[in-house]
Amino acid sequence: MRTVTLFATAAVLCVSAGRWAVAQTSKPPGKPAGTPGKTGTYTAKDLARADAVQDATSGQKYINIAFLVGIGDYDRDLTGLPPLKYPAHDIMDLAGVLKREGYTVALLQDSQATAGRIRTTFRDLTKQLDKGEGTFIFFFSGHGFQYGKENYLATYGTTNANLAGQGLPLSEVTTLLFETGAKRRIAFVDACRNDPDAKSAGPTRSFGDLQESEGMRILYSTAPGSVSYEDENLQHGVFTYFLMEGLKGEAANSLDGYITFDDLDAYVSRKMRSYGIETGRIQKPFQLGEHNGDFFIAKPPVSTTSIVQPTGPGAIVDHGAVVHGSKMPLQRLRTIDTGAVSSAAFSPDGRLLASPGSDNSVRLWSLESGKQVATLTGPNKPALGVQFSPDSRLVVAGGDKALWIWEAENNNAHKMEDRGLGTVLSASFSLDRKFLVSSGSDKAVRVWNAETGQVEANLKLSSQGVWAGLSPDQNTVGIVERDLSLQGTEKLGGAFKHAVARLWSWRSTGTAVMLPFSAGAQCLAFAPDGRRLVGGLQSGTLRSWDISDVGHPQPGLQFDGHTQVVEFLAFSADGKLLASAGADMTFRLWNPNNAAQFRSLDAPSGTERILGLSFATDGRLLAATLRAGEIQILQVPLP
Repeated sequence: MRTVTLFATAAVLCVSAGRWAVAQTSKPPGKPAGTPGKTGTYTAKDLARADAVQDATSGQKYINIAFLVGIGDYDRDLTGLPPLKYPAHDIMDLAGVLKREGYTVALLQDSQATAGRIRTTFRDLTKQLDKGEGTFIFFFSGHGFQYGKENYLATYGTTNANLAGQGLPLSEVTTLLFETGAKRRIAFVDACRNDPDAKSAGPTRSFGDLQESEGMRILYSTAPGSVSYEDENLQHGVFTYFLMEGLKGEAANSLDGYITFDDLDAYVSRKMRSYGIETGRIQKPFQLGEHNGDFFIAKPPVSTTSIVQPTGPGAIVDHGAVVHGSKMPLQRLRTIDTGAVSSAAFSPDGRLLASPGSDNSVRLWSLESGKQVATLTGPNKPALGVQFSPDSRLVVAGGDKALWIWEAENNNAHKMEDRGLGTVLSASFSLDRKFLVSSGSDKAVRVWNAETGQVEANLKLSSQGVWAGLSPDQNTVGIVERDLSLQGTEKLGGAFKHAVARLWSWRSTGTAVMLPFSAGAQCLAFAPDGRRLVGGLQSGTLRSWDISDVGHPQPGLQFDGHTQVVEFLAFSADGKLLASAGADMTFRLWNPNNAAQFRSLDAPSGTERILGLSFATDGRLLAATLRAGEIQILQVPLP
């Protein structure tokens, strides 16, 4: 009988327990080019560090690449491996840190991360490097195992029947790194991950004996036979969390402010030791390899969240600067006494607000006067997913196993039904008003002909659809689906903790693809040109995708700023501004082309929740908030 030892992992730069880090050593160091603040005798380690920093910061510009792989979506029945919670968090957040350091970042997550795809991506990225120069970082977050005398990464598709044949050997990773030809070659592997609180954590998983690699430095997240941990409070693997904190600047050397491999190793080891003492979860990073050199990883971090005071009303804020709420206040336009409501929608022309009434009606309010101008009746249950048509002439709502369409400001109603239609949670029009898309509790998304009321297309989901919207060209539907296959179905405030986003090509192939790194999606917004999609996530992050090829969406920028779930997104008509609102009661304005944050503004004191956010056709950015039974209509100042 052959014995197979399994381990769980999650990835991020600079590993915690069970992560493997590899780097080519520097040539023998010479005299330091100057080590600020230090006098007296220099050790060999000082000389090596000075040589590494001088070499990497000499003014020569070379391409630096980071290849990040995260796998948490393991099928226990096929693999014997339990799903992992945080690989996606690890690689997405690490990608943001490395992009700010100038790295070109490539990502593979879950079903994308087969052994074959990883090999191919290695070779494709190698073509971008200048041979003998630059840095190549490989990061893996997922499970791993020992089989015989070899350690393997459990890539997607690995099964119990052929673990060794389908996994990726660590020795092959070493070879692929050497073949990149980069001057500095690094691998961080967070493996041997274990959840001590999981009811079905199973046996302890760990690597077997770890071998040195000539010409490389190797940093494992933990020693052979030991485990690494994930932390619910940190929302990361513990090692990965401290690794990222180090890269953000905490590991910077006090003498010159730069971060080298040794600086990072020392910081992570120190923090992991403190964490182990406080929690009882002992995890000690483990290093092997040649130690006769050091290498540069990151420059001193430059803050992108400095507060900039505008010089006058309407002053332009530099890209990347953040102006906090106290610096540029929101303008309150109107207070509407609606009573407690759960949602609200602006008409695109900026004249009306629609809100569901307690009597199952939809009420329309004038933004100019604050008075109610119409009551739209028909539904037998509370209206959900209330929206206006793009020309502001029609209102649509769901909620009671039907779609209702009214002409704005009068009560002419049209009811649309379909066999098997469940509670409609969301509904929205196409730009030309010819189509409607709806989603709901019946685990289906429908595209309707708005004129005839007939269903043009129907997509069956595995779980309920909580949001759906049509692209500008009307050929694609963006979907947020509550994913019941993920652990738990908790609801946090108004947001589902476990949800994913999909793209449905309803007019062409009829297929639907999952957007990579969309776990925790809550809302989506198409850019006006239809080539980009942005999603708001439960983590507080915004994520963009290039959807030029709808069948193969590519992850793009990550927008960091919100501290709680992102609930609303809106693009300006020219696509140059992206607005977001979150459960942290802040409004944020972004440059969608580079993820720079123009402005952050706090909702007024006493705000209970944000109800809506929309750009009007006249260019104003309008927001609705609820406070003490009244809707506050706000205008958000633009940069």
